[in-house]
This record gives sequence, structure tokens and C-alpha cells, in this order.
Amino acid sequence: MLFAFRFGVWRTRRNLASAFIGEIAAVLRIIERNPVLQEHDEGVACESSAAECAAALPHVVVYEANAGQLDVFNAPFPRELTYFYTRLAALSERLRLLTSPSDLSSETRTEYIHLAQTDASRTMELGDELLRHLRPLVSHHQPPSISRA
Repeated sequence: MLFAFRFGVWRTRRNLASAFIGEIAAVLRIIERNPVLQEHDEGVACESSAAECAAALPHVVVYEANAGQLDVFNAPFPRELTYFYTRLAALSERLRLLTSPSDLSSETRTEYIHLAQTDASRTMELGDELLRHLRPLVSHHQPPSISRA
């Protein structure tokens, strides 16, 4: 009975980790391809068409649907995962502010874009760390070969 319970928790953890990997990888890919969030692209930051490029990030369905099940992971991981998604929401809000019609000066707009780029790079670093922590939970670790040396 205990084995069946532990197997169920293990399977839930693996499936949830797999779903988070897919969502985090997709979000990181969108951030990576957003021309406003690319730090080396100074031309977009100064153009008036930057608002058109600053599309909001996608809605995070996996996290919202499974926030109550984060207790299947070990202690520091749920906190890190929540921190990542909170930073992602803040980045999304910052991008919405850039796209909203307002009378921002070009200097203020450039400063907001640089702040968004900084937030995006830190969010990508956090996402990469999360993906590294999630990988062992879903990969099938092969046992070392047994030898009779």
C-alpha cells in the first residue's frame, strides 16, 4: 500500500515537472525572440514602433492550474518556481505599460525598455536554473552497470 502511494506521488511529480518544463521552455523562447527585450537591439528601443513589438507574454496555464500541487516537490523548489512566475508576471505588466497609449518622453520610454530588458535577462536566468533542476525529475536515470570485477 505504501509503495503504491509513493509511486503515485513520484508519477505526479514527474508529470508535473514535465508540464512545467514545457511551459517554462515556451515562455523563455518567447522572451528570447521578442525584439524589445533583446539587449543588443538599441534601434528598437529608440523607435516609436517599439510598442507594436512589445506583445504581452502568454498566459501561464500550467502554473495556475497546478499551484496547489507544488508540495510534491522538495522544499526550496516551490519557492523558486513561484518566484520565477511572479517575475514573469511583473515582466508581462512592464510590457503592457510599454504598449499602453501614454505620453512618455523618449528618455523615459528608453529607460522603461532597459528595465524590461534587465528583467527579461534575469527571468531567463531563473528559467534556465529551473529547467536544470527539473531535468533530473523527468529523465530516466539509467543505473550503473553491474560488474563482477
